[in-house]
Amino acid sequence: MYSVSVDTETFLFNENCQIPRLVCASFATREMGILTDLYFPLFEKPDGILKSILKSEESLILLKKLLLDDNCFLVLHNAKYDMCVFAVEYGFEIAKLIMQKYEKHLIICTYLNEKYIRIGTDGLTHAKEFSLAFLDSKYCGNIMNKGEDTYRTRYSELIHLPISEWPKDAVDYVIGDAVETLKVFEKQGLANNVDIFNQCHTDWLCGMMTNMGCNIDQDFLLERYEPLQNLIDEHEYTLRKFGFKKTKPSRDYFQWLKGFSEVNTDALKGKLAEKCGYLEAMIANAGIDLALESLKTDFEYTQNKANVRLTIENVCKRIGVPVMYTAGGGDEEKPKEPQVSTKTEFLQELEGEDEGLDALIELGNSVMVKGTFLDNWKDKPLIHCNLDMAAVTGRIICSKPNLTNIPRKGRIRGCIIPLNPETHYLCSIDWSQVELMTLGQVLYSTGCGSEMIDAINADLDLHCLTGANMMGIPYERFLELKNKKNRDVLEQRALAKVTNFGGGGGMGAKKLAATAKKQGVKINGKFISEEQAREALNALKKTFPLQRYFNNRKSEIVHTELGQYYRCEQFGTDRVRMISAVDWKGDNAGYCAANNTYFQGLASDILKLSIRRMFKEIWFGNNPLFLDVQPYLFVHDEAILGIPKATAHESAYAVSAIMIQAVKDMLPDIKIVKAEPALMLRWEKEAEAVFDSNKKLIPWVYEIHGKKTA
Repeated sequence: MYSVSVDTETFLFNENCQIPRLVCASFATREMGILTDLYFPLFEKPDGILKSILKSEESLILLKKLLLDDNCFLVLHNAKYDMCVFAVEYGFEIAKLIMQKYEKHLIICTYLNEKYIRIGTDGLTHAKEFSLAFLDSKYCGNIMNKGEDTYRTRYSELIHLPISEWPKDAVDYVIGDAVETLKVFEKQGLANNVDIFNQCHTDWLCGMMTNMGCNIDQDFLLERYEPLQNLIDEHEYTLRKFGFKKTKPSRDYFQWLKGFSEVNTDALKGKLAEKCGYLEAMIANAGIDLALESLKTDFEYTQNKANVRLTIENVCKRIGVPVMYTAGGGDEEKPKEPQVSTKTEFLQELEGEDEGLDALIELGNSVMVKGTFLDNWKDKPLIHCNLDMAAVTGRIICSKPNLTNIPRKGRIRGCIIPLNPETHYLCSIDWSQVELMTLGQVLYSTGCGSEMIDAINADLDLHCLTGANMMGIPYERFLELKNKKNRDVLEQRALAKVTNFGGGGGMGAKKLAATAKKQGVKINGKFISEEQAREALNALKKTFPLQRYFNNRKSEIVHTELGQYYRCEQFGTDRVRMISAVDWKGDNAGYCAANNTYFQGLASDILKLSIRRMFKEIWFGNNPLFLDVQPYLFVHDEAILGIPKATAHESAYAVSAIMIQAVKDMLPDIKIVKAEPALMLRWEKEAEAVFDSNKKLIPWVYEIHGKKTA
């Protein structure tokens, strides 16, 4: 077995071209006897490393040889990008060889490998610490010059020149990346043996998928602006009405205020701010809605934090919630005293208690939706996100933009439609309660009891089980009342759902109450109290044997030179995840993360296995049901795809079958697995399976005010 490191230089990528055209590829290896001078004709061999640069046509010859050689191990620093470049540049044959090479565990990414090394040692994943330059310094003691004066962004200028005529710094730059990647990997070693290869494989497939992009319906997007802007204006008015927003006193503002009063302003004494305050009070006493009038002006209003903090203090005192304070800080000359926190996370705990605070939260959410999604998607027919395989707990992280966290309000998801709306539907497929299935498997496999896995295999509704214990009635009676749409039972089941997923990770009563509130869960028309949340958690522990599972965390804490960590060994792989146990305040900050790691990471591994199997069928399989199926996005436990209209029912269930089998293969003791597909005209969170008279899937259609709309 020998290693060859590979690096590509390309045209610049942009938002419309995520995988640009190849200019050249560089190769480096220590194996002298395998590769002839035909492939490495140009450069000397310092440190025993043979190296070369080849332009696109020559690179294809060598790359194909390396992909076909099962004794060749390919090393790349950003394998997802480079292998996507090769696959797009050279087409189907090379893409298939790349897939086969990944399946044989013969491609490694030093960037992703380093992330998993760090996750397995100190749990940290700071982006700046995974560049090739950083790793070269860490492992080899070298300082790489990656400045702007290099050819890093200019290789397209050399596309028509033979390499023999390239400037020396252009040659040195590209050769240096391949050589240093090889040196880094020789000292870096493998993070997780077999599993890291699966992570690298999935990473490449997700790169190929996100390159296709998600299609944006621009007409539908423009329709989202008006109701959102109306909502913003409404919240803005409330904030001004309650004094949560103010304008800085100015002569223009003073002159504007004078227009609403007959007071002789020449006789007013004091500073400008005092004069403005006097006029504001006079205008309010006259019954004029100054907040409403101010919306018609161009005055810039800013948050009145003093008023917001005072309101927060009063609300906390009234409902008996501790006030959260900032850390303070500063220096000796200008110390900063701790202040009442106005962070959104804290404000959400007070939601529903004050109209002004509610408006502040809603305005922040609305502005975020407008700026993050609508403004950034406008006039862009396709959007491309980035999927990161290496979250500490195991989940795939979506960013730039984060399509996994689009707010439900306003149908923002609905802007995303199939790439070919004339020929395809959107299809959403997700497992039913996959993280409870993985939790049940972990509980059973670690000797913590079989109650949860037995309930799953008996096809019981786990939320109804917990809900029944919360109400103190038999499961059968609870299910009967649920089917009759009994309001009390439906409310308890909604709370049980939050409790099952949150409580399984060790969430406390305070956090559970806040989470239930954030999700709009109410009992008898009121958000639950911390005491009610505690009772719900006790009912959960009565339903399922979680306490022994939680107790196991105590034995996992290890002391290292870097501090105290939970050492979490991932079920089904040899992967180790180190979760920081103590934060800077000395709190046990990693307890919930450590609990979640086992079943969230396992659920993510099932999703990644599904992705690998799905793409193999779609790209290289012979089953006609996968012909022209188009994967767009994977969101936690959900796949979003384009499904051909001609075979919609059959193709959707063919993909579903892959997802179901992945669960059965990863969770040997789970017998009943469901992954129901739903067809849509556009992405809708509420979509569910709808069938025609022949029991064939048809598109679910959004309803508003009792009328269906596309």
